[in-house]
Amino acid sequence: MGFRLPLGAFWLGECSAGGDPDERMQLDECNFGNTVECPHLPEDREADAVRFDVWRGETLFVLEKDHAPVRWGSTSEVAAGTALHRQWTAWTKSRS
Repeated sequence: MGFRLPLGAFWLGECSAGGDPDERMQLDECNFGNTVECPHLPEDREADAVRFDVWRGETLFVLEKDHAPVRWGSTSEVAAGTALHRQWTAWTKSRS
């Protein structure tokens, strides 16, 4: 039985938490969200994970902290250049 990956496939990317995680950390931790064990996570972060889904033709996001939703909305409201926008872009590319 395999795992369902948030981005649809294993993904290696840039660490925006100020660290340089090795490939194992990215594949085993970062790809699955809620990576609270990462030593580079800022204490004052808004969320631990982000989830995307399409509903009625609109892409929605949910930010989670401690495995609970803290903010949600439409990706049409997401500002360009933000980490959330970059994650949405990666998620969108993984679906094509």
